Amino acid sequence: DIAGAVTSFGNRVLGLQLERGDYFRCKENIPSLFGFNPDIPAHMQEARNHWQRFCEEEMPHLPLLPGAEQSIQAFRIAEELLVASGIRLVKDIWTGRTHENHVITRHWKEVHLPIMRHVRHAKDWRLPNAHLISKASSLSRLPFPIWLYIEDELCHASPVASAAPGSQVVLFEDPEKEIKAESLPSNVLRIGSHARLAEFVVCKAEEEIRGIRRQPRHAKAAA
Repeated sequence: DIAGAVTSFGNRVLGLQLERGDYFRCKENIPSLFGFNPDIPAHMQEARNHWQRFCEEEMPHLPLLPGAEQSIQAFRIAEELLVASGIRLVKDIWTGRTHENHVITRHWKEVHLPIMRHVRHAKDWRLPNAHLISKASSLSRLPFPIWLYIEDELCHASPVASAAPGSQVVLFEDPEKEIKAESLPSNVLRIGSHARLAEFVVCKAEEEIRGIRRQPRHAKAAA
């Protein structure tokens, strides 16, 4: 729950009076959320300093959203079903975080999501064109097809769905995040709760098994 953690950090460290929904209302623009002017270099530097402090002090302890255990258990069930049918499920986390936060992210994964195999970074922020590298372009380099991609950002969900038209993309919508209704690729499904996501993951595994029993074994990936 990064939204709750960031707003709580701003209230405690900067003396603000933020609500969790403010994180989404400011379009996740951290400098603006913390009251800094992005057009003033000194403001931006101070905002970066606070963000780095948040990453170091709070990121390793970010709590899961309520109900996330349901989805985690659903992936365990789905993997058991798929493996029993000869299908290997590779579970990776794809993140746009900087490599400087790699250790922090891996620690968080080991504590909260040990069922995930790897943490993979979508871009190398040390490159001058890093801002042009997307999750979609990184996913397209995978040596195996994507079975299921779960994303909470519309700006990533649509491009990934377009880059991997044979995959299923889930746009997981936080209840407090107002995402405007718009035309999405046909392989994007909007889900707003872990209970619904858990049900979908298990049903998709069962559907996969029914459709693939007569096909050769191959690897699938979930991100």
